[in-house]
Amino acid sequence: MQLLCLSLPEILDWHYLRYPAVQASDIYKLLHQGVYGPGHLTEHKSDVRARLFQEIDSLIAANRNLNTAGSKPSPPSLWEPLDTRGLLVRVNLLPIMNDPGQLEKLASVVAESALRVTGNPILMADRMASAEQWSRERAPHLAPTINQIAAKAATEGYPQIHHSAAYRRCYQPAYRVVLAELWQD
Repeated sequence: MQLLCLSLPEILDWHYLRYPAVQASDIYKLLHQGVYGPGHLTEHKSDVRARLFQEIDSLIAANRNLNTAGSKPSPPSLWEPLDTRGLLVRVNLLPIMNDPGQLEKLASVVAESALRVTGNPILMADRMASAEQWSRERAPHLAPTINQIAAKAATEGYPQIHHSAAYRRCYQPAYRVVLAELWQD
């Protein structure tokens, strides 16, 4: 994996092109992950591993059901950019779900990433302001809600949130946020 240093508008464009049903809350989640990483995970490595393998079991069952139904969506890329410095990425589970070695590595990398990454509310505020500008130019229908989410999140200390129902329904996101340098080693 080659680290990509992209501008924030380039990252937002990248995700918007791949996930056109993205909502303002999904933009916030993307930015949050690019600033705070997997820091909301405070479990031990064994807990991270158990949750990862539990999700993999669900993905395998869901994938089996899709195969029998005859409509299997194309798999996502292995990783997706999250921050402008190329430090954090989303590692998608579908491309590696049948590779126990990669899954074990991912569990370790998630746990280590959670220990190393600390968020910065000033950086988050700056990224939200940039996302508001981006949305006015590229996705005007999202701009008012991004502005509302930014204001509310700032007063609440930028909490972690879930993907929107539309995003979950359209894309069934299954990934882990990690430090790119740890994943590529």
